[in-house]
Amino acid sequence: MERRSRLEWERQRMQELSTQKSRLLEQINDLKSREKALGLELQSMDDTLQTRQTKINQINTNIQTTDQSINDIQKRTLQEKNLLENFEQQKKDLIIKLNKIRTEKQSIDSSLQNLNQSKEFSKNLLRFKQITTLASRSYRIGNFYIRQASATRALVKGEKAKLRTYGV
Repeated sequence: MERRSRLEWERQRMQELSTQKSRLLEQINDLKSREKALGLELQSMDDTLQTRQTKINQINTNIQTTDQSINDIQKRTLQEKNLLENFEQQKKDLIIKLNKIRTEKQSIDSSLQNLNQSKEFSKNLLRFKQITTLASRSYRIGNFYIRQASATRALVKGEKAKLRTYGV
C-alpha cells in the first residue's frame, strides 16, 4: 500500500510537473512572441526615426541654401546701390562742371562781343572757337555721363524690383 501511495503521489507529482512545464512552455512562447513583436515595433520606430532625420537634414540644407541666396541678393543689392550712388555723384559733379563751363562760355561770349569792336578781333575769335569746341566736348561728355547714370539708375531699379519679387 505504501508503494501504491507512493506511485500515486509520483504520478500526481509528474502530472503537476507536466502541467507546470506546459504552463512554463506557454509562457516562454508568449514571451518569444512579445519579443518578436517588440523587435518589429523597434525596427519600425528606427525606420521612422531615420526617415524623419533625413527629412530634417534636407530641410536644414534647404534653409542654408535659402539663407545663402538671401545673403547673395543682399550683397548684390548693396553693390548696386553703391554703384548707383557713385553714378549719381558723378552726374552731380558733371552738372556742376557743365554749369561752370556754360558760365565761362557766357562770359567769353560777352567778352567776344566787346572784342568784336577791337583790333584783336581775329585773335579772340580763334580763342573763342577753341573754348567753344572745349565747351562742346565737355557738354557732350557731360551728356554721355548723364545718360550713363540714368541707364544705370534704370538698371538698378529693375534689379530692385526683381529683388522685391523675391521678398528681399
